[in-house]
Amino acid sequence: MSRNNRIIFSLDTRFYEYQGELYSEKTGYDNYWDRYLEHFDEIYILARVKRTDDLPNGLIRSTGPRVRYYSLPFYSGPVQYFKVQSEIKRDIRKVVAEHQCFILRGPAQISTLVFEEVKKQNKEFVLEIGGDPWEVMKYLNIPEPIKSVNRYLFTRNLKLMAQKAIGVFYVTQTALQRRYPASPSAICGAVSDVFLPDDRIVSEVKSRLENIDKIATNLMDFSTAPIRLGSIGWLYSVKSPIEVAKAVNICIKRGYNLEMHYVGGGPLENQLFGFAKKEGIQDRIVSHGKMASGDEIFAFLDSLDLYIQFSKSEGLPRSLVEALSRGCPCIASRVGGIPELLPDELLVDHHKIGELANLIMKVLNDQDVLKKAVLDNMHKALEFRASVLTKKRSDFYRKIYHYYSDKRF
Repeated sequence: MSRNNRIIFSLDTRFYEYQGELYSEKTGYDNYWDRYLEHFDEIYILARVKRTDDLPNGLIRSTGPRVRYYSLPFYSGPVQYFKVQSEIKRDIRKVVAEHQCFILRGPAQISTLVFEEVKKQNKEFVLEIGGDPWEVMKYLNIPEPIKSVNRYLFTRNLKLMAQKAIGVFYVTQTALQRRYPASPSAICGAVSDVFLPDDRIVSEVKSRLENIDKIATNLMDFSTAPIRLGSIGWLYSVKSPIEVAKAVNICIKRGYNLEMHYVGGGPLENQLFGFAKKEGIQDRIVSHGKMASGDEIFAFLDSLDLYIQFSKSEGLPRSLVEALSRGCPCIASRVGGIPELLPDELLVDHHKIGELANLIMKVLNDQDVLKKAVLDNMHKALEFRASVLTKKRSDFYRKIYHYYSDKRF
């Protein structure tokens, strides 16, 4: 097989090796790799891998026919990374020497190391940019000055990678492009990495619109079922779960019959419930832990009256797009690619808890705004149909394939 038809795909996902296959939380074999396998014969995942005889619950298979892997030493956190750094660099050096086609998913420590080795060996690569390290790393729980140094280095490296790549694939239309511009000669694509099957977009919103009529009746009547607010995302600082709870608490203290539901679980769960207990709203804060993508997530979104995405940083959030697809009214923070999804009147600055509370109350009190949001969101979600995005992704990677093929390595 020609090595032009084989790609090495580097990313920072933590994989688990079980009985000769890789498993992870999100990168599933089904659907995820189709966009590449349409043009390339084989994919080799290059990532950190932990071998296990006891597969953790909730993981999905990431490898399969035509998708194999190169294992790098497993680590978690900067201390463990520095212990295995030399081994990782050695293994990457060997892989780069044996191959010609590389796709680097960033921002990612592994992809940065692959980039450095690709440069040394005078080879070319494609870059996928799925987020902004300048924003994300500001909120990570890492001691100073390590955090500031890493934030600067990751941002600088991603900018350099974008300038050196033969092709750059962004998950936003404009937001990431402004901070990480590609070379004028690069092949560029701008497509969300959200996979939204066409049949997941609601075709009619009669029940959703009828539900809005009930919101006004129940909004301040604590004898009725509470208005359900919700958010999906790992419970850590950048997703602002505590800040959302504080905003909801403000609304409840002002007489609003609300209940806040979280999906994702994570390190801030105890702090979240500690806050709720202290404020006497523990019966109004609900954590569902992890949910399976697909039917379970969409059923959750269908149960909500308002979806909240109050992140401090985002690329283009999958969960928000999924909420749009169900005709769910949404409000969010004004960060990353979110302004590409929602009008400014439904956005707030990510650090203004009081403004978020005011927006929640304003939107829930205005049936016209809610009904318009239902229709606008459903219409916006059509842009993320799998049938539409698949073609855009395919066009980009077809150009990449032809570029590599024309090089005749």
